[in-house]
Amino acid sequence: MKWVSATSARDQLDTRSFRWATLIQSRPIIPGRGAGNDLSWKDEWGLPGVPDDSQVLEKIAWNAVLGYLVIHEAEFDLELSQIDTPA
Repeated sequence: MKWVSATSARDQLDTRSFRWATLIQSRPIIPGRGAGNDLSWKDEWGLPGVPDDSQVLEKIAWNAVLGYLVIHEAEFDLELSQIDTPA
């Protein structure tokens, strides 16, 4: 498969399907300590801090990713029905 650079050195477009193969998100979708991340567990999810339970954290992270994909479904030419929910 041949790849070409899209909008940055990290974003990759599949030239056969003209769909994103790799797309690096640069805007935070869950709270963290990264530069420019001003999201809050309390404001976003009503939690006092990072969840202690890793399964809860995984579910929140997955829902954040899925929400981002739903918002940008048309831009990314996605078929959300093809995305499996993690077990």
